[in-house]
Amino acid sequence: MKCSIIRDLLPHYVEAECRPESEKLVEQHLSTCHGCQELLAELRSDDTVAPLPVPAILSQEAVQTDRHVWRKYFGRMIIKGTLLFFAVYIILLTLYHAGK
Repeated sequence: MKCSIIRDLLPHYVEAECRPESEKLVEQHLSTCHGCQELLAELRSDDTVAPLPVPAILSQEAVQTDRHVWRKYFGRMIIKGTLLFFAVYIILLTLYHAGK
């Protein structure tokens, strides 16, 4: 197996997110490849892997505000799109009838 594929799988392997088949392939490769073993050691060390920040839980009020903003935005977009469609339709219809 190529090192590039194993290096893509290593972060998932460290987090125990690999499927069993992938895990076996990674372990087989690691038994023979010193470069990938060193990368695995770096990934497992506390110095190189910083924990991801935990996102704050949004309040129900913030969620409702977001929904309102999105509905308002998409509502305007739908109205604008509809008006644009009919404007183009009327122009094309006028040009078609003027050409007859």
